[in-house]
Amino acid sequence: MIVNYNKYNIILYFLTGTTVTFAFKRWIYGILILLLFIVILLQTLLINSNIPVLLKYKNVGNIIVHGFILVIIITSLYVLKESTSITSRKIQSIVYLIISILFEIYKSFYPTTVTSGMSSVIFMLFIVNIAIMPENQLILKKKYTELNYTINNNYLYQSKSANML
Repeated sequence: MIVNYNKYNIILYFLTGTTVTFAFKRWIYGILILLLFIVILLQTLLINSNIPVLLKYKNVGNIIVHGFILVIIITSLYVLKESTSITSRKIQSIVYLIISILFEIYKSFYPTTVTSGMSSVIFMLFIVNIAIMPENQLILKKKYTELNYTINNNYLYQSKSANML
């Protein structure tokens, strides 16, 4: 897991999410990070609870956290693909993601306390590197508008078809 369920990661994702949202004014990307923070917080509370009824759902919480991480990774890679930034910044971002994943693989074979939080910090570098791209908000807003238009048109088309029958 790129995310460890501890106070350090909760604070790290909260600070990153609020910074990206309010300081960088990347509302869409920042809200995704804040949603990841909330899911990590809830999963940490679930794992640390001593209520047996809730503990049986900890695997569901893991799936949700990993789903949010996957959404952030896919969104970030989309922003990288659409971005007009210099190639070295794009390569640097991808290298951060690869190193973070490699640290997780290394940690699964050689668990040590030194490397326990490294993958989260490097993943955070990946997120921040994507967040500071100047056209991040424009790319995501354009995609959101396209998806919203497509969904609304399909809904209107289906409602008109249903009314004609």
